[in-house]
Amino acid sequence: MVFTPLENHAGAYVKDVNTIFINQCLTGVEQVCALLHELYHARNGHDGHQSPKIESEADLTAARQLISLPEFLLAVQLYPDNVFAVAEHLNVTPDLVRVFREDLTRKGGTL
Repeated sequence: MVFTPLENHAGAYVKDVNTIFINQCLTGVEQVCALLHELYHARNGHDGHQSPKIESEADLTAARQLISLPEFLLAVQLYPDNVFAVAEHLNVTPDLVRVFREDLTRKGGTL
């Protein structure tokens, strides 16, 4: 893994050198979320630009690894309608909170 400035990207996996690059300008929380997203690509041998479906799968995998259901439910109860406060409570990005919430909703969960 290499921390480096990346223009317009949180992270990238380059298969040719089997290396994950993480944007050094991100916060620690953003870097962890980006790392888990890129690990999904590395584990699956992805290379180059991926489809929106694959990118969504990478986000969902990262969200599931970082967010526990009990902690998520507590955070939503503590901070209803405030995705930023929920994200801060869970130490993840607001995007991963949205992905996790959408996955629960698709599975028939209610919040």
